[in-house]
Amino acid sequence: MTRISKRKNERGNVLVYTVLSAFFLFMAVGLGVDLSHLYLTKTELQNAADAAALAGASALKLSTPDKIPSAVSRAIDTLNANKYNFNNRTFGMTDAQVATLRLVQFSKNLDPGSYKTRDEMTATEKSQARFIRVITPTVPINTFFAIPFLGLSKNLDAKATAGLSVPGNLGVCIAPLSAVSCAPGQANCTLCPADSIVNGVCTEPKYYGNCGGANPNDPISVTRNGPDDPDGDGLCDPKKEFCKGCTYNIRSGSQHGQGPAAGNFQVLRCAGNGASAVKQALAAYGTNCNCGLVSPGNAVETQTGVLAGAIRDGLNVRFDQYGGGLRYGTDMPPDKNIAEGAAHGNGNNQYFDGITYPQYQTM
Repeated sequence: MTRISKRKNERGNVLVYTVLSAFFLFMAVGLGVDLSHLYLTKTELQNAADAAALAGASALKLSTPDKIPSAVSRAIDTLNANKYNFNNRTFGMTDAQVATLRLVQFSKNLDPGSYKTRDEMTATEKSQARFIRVITPTVPINTFFAIPFLGLSKNLDAKATAGLSVPGNLGVCIAPLSAVSCAPGQANCTLCPADSIVNGVCTEPKYYGNCGGANPNDPISVTRNGPDDPDGDGLCDPKKEFCKGCTYNIRSGSQHGQGPAAGNFQVLRCAGNGASAVKQALAAYGTNCNCGLVSPGNAVETQTGVLAGAIRDGLNVRFDQYGGGLRYGTDMPPDKNIAEGAAHGNGNNQYFDGITYPQYQTM
């Protein structure tokens, strides 16, 4: 009885602990709800940016005058078609707002610091644009339970980049012979020396491509925006650029002080310096790539000099003609279309019957 009586006089703090625990539990659940809300909204913003960037990139293959305006228009339309904040709000961006807020930008490469808006770009930069970056407007997202930690609202945005294939994603074995063409979009560029143009006509078109026919130097029709249509006009002009099926001189004497000197091919210094390195690279081309793999956009130095003899010997191997100390071997065979048919002789004297031109066309 005495023990029970003493316990009746005891008082505890269970109610205080319960209230405090419930408060912190409520705050933890509330913080989780707000964070989930912010993560979901961020995901919706990112989806909108991704879709807008992909839509804008789809226009980068259009011709130069149209691709930038079309890319901006497609990006804005797609951005406005998406919603955020539990699919309740739309962006509703106008063309003027996009320009002011710098929401759509372009670049020739993926360098983060190279992106510019359409109003900041030069004509050349617009023609060379390969990538588009879309940034959603910064939007405030209200919080409810996490105000002591996050404030009344949290500003969110999203960014996405899309574009054409990055130069350098393909390595190829090159031949150590260089050539020159005009950059896409340079309307006044020509492969004719300036002092050989008389009344708008090139008097010495030796650097022009020959596409055959009655007018071998006239532009030819190609697939619009294809690999041999850098200007996007559906034509390939052999007076300015390299066209499939046309032939070009790789060696020419000087003309009135213009152009390369006699015997000077402006050979690429990719296999090493000197005539011997060039000869070996040409002779083993396609089997042992002495030049190494080079990607689009890489820079390769040239070596000058009269290398006609070395280049002749190296190129002749491609046609099953060995000389200049070069000998037939598995590491230095002729081109596949030459090394076909019955083989005759051995070693340095081995040669092949080859194939006919119609057979070559079907390979």
